[in-house]
Amino acid sequence: MKDIWFWLRGVLAALILAILLGGSWLYWSWQPRGEVGQKVVIIAPGMSLADISQLLVQEKLIRSSWGFRLWAYYAHLQGKLQAGKFVLDGHWSVAKIGRALAQGRLDRWLRVPEGWRREQIAALVHRQLHLDGYRFLSLSRGREGYLFPDTYLIPPYYNEDQILTLLEKTFRQKTASWQEKRSRQGLSEKEWLVLASLVEREAKFAADRPRVAAVLLNRWRAGWPLQVDATVQYAKASRDCQRRLKCNWWPKVGHQDLKIASPYNTYLRPGLPPGPICNPSLAALVAVTTAPKTNDWYYVSDQQGHLHFAATLAEHQANIRRYLK
Repeated sequence: MKDIWFWLRGVLAALILAILLGGSWLYWSWQPRGEVGQKVVIIAPGMSLADISQLLVQEKLIRSSWGFRLWAYYAHLQGKLQAGKFVLDGHWSVAKIGRALAQGRLDRWLRVPEGWRREQIAALVHRQLHLDGYRFLSLSRGREGYLFPDTYLIPPYYNEDQILTLLEKTFRQKTASWQEKRSRQGLSEKEWLVLASLVEREAKFAADRPRVAAVLLNRWRAGWPLQVDATVQYAKASRDCQRRLKCNWWPKVGHQDLKIASPYNTYLRPGLPPGPICNPSLAALVAVTTAPKTNDWYYVSDQQGHLHFAATLAEHQANIRRYLK
């Protein structure tokens, strides 16, 4: 019995010691680190609690990654920490830093999808940033194609004009290294943007983009009508959705829509449309500058959106019978 009692006393003493040490460690890890003052920290979308805690350690804002994670679980904040830009201070406790990350975001994220019209972006600016979508629409008139699709951190003091400037500045930065190649191809910047906007809307999959660009370049340089359905979608929506932000900007088109009187209708008018029909991604712009030399003049989309190319009208008609059953 004495041996058992002695063993139990030892286990109890070890347990008490572990609790005291663990509590002391937690208390230490939750205290301000105090090595740095204010810092701007960006939490990217999709970062896990472990990622965030490790970033805070690297920025010398907290003492322990595990300590921060345990506090987040204790405070029921796992999954509630926000993405964005924050001003944090190394003299703050873990609790204060955690609360700031849960509710103290400075900037807001704005993700501009690839291939959207400026009207869609204006609606997004209105919906997510609570700004005047119609003012953004007015300011961006004539800037279709230059509103670069990307994910942006928008400062809380930005207005519609500053957001437009940010999107256009990003376009310049992202395309700078491709401008010379575009010029050597004999394309003006506007022609490049127009062709890329058509590629963006026509090619659902990355592998199809260069070949779509090749077909469009072949037809345009030969004086053929481009006959791009996306341009008819653009013309139809522009006619039916005037002075609106919320609308179906890419409607389905039928045979009767091919007769819409619009300079954007590439079934009725030869050459390129007068401007881009959307804001293309860098991938679509690159596809135009790297388009292969092919003998393809036609393509058709199957039910999954994959494109099938043809060099002759007979081959194209065979593809239509095969893929558009």
